[in-house]
Amino acid sequence: MAERTIVKPLSGDEIIESIVTKIRSQLARDCFLNPHLAYASFSYQAEIRVQFQNTGTAIKETYARASGQGGDEQDDIDTESIDVSVSEVPKSPNDVRVEAGIGVPVLATKPSGGIQEKRVKYDPKGAPAKTARKALAQK
Repeated sequence: MAERTIVKPLSGDEIIESIVTKIRSQLARDCFLNPHLAYASFSYQAEIRVQFQNTGTAIKETYARASGQGGDEQDDIDTESIDVSVSEVPKSPNDVRVEAGIGVPVLATKPSGGIQEKRVKYDPKGAPAKTARKALAQK
């Protein structure tokens, strides 16, 4: 079954998933939150500004603020903290999808000869080098 990637704008859910994936990755890389350790308590503060285009509305950016805590703080244990910062420049929608582990839209030829659109998840290391947009830009 032959497949060709197609480029569609990102949905709101795909943008949220991309942001959460970046934050999760940064925390795993730069923080000391290990799955084999237990933590008596935690707290967090987060502020995110998201800018976007082509919404069909006057809204061009949004802010999300959150804070919280869990567990019971113990006076005899030192509190450690780490600041994590993530940002992203505009990228091709399919590059964003691949990095976030979201399925990339493709057109596939069915055995019966018809064409169907489906989603394919690519490993970031094995993703197609050319998306439809890149291929068209090179013509």
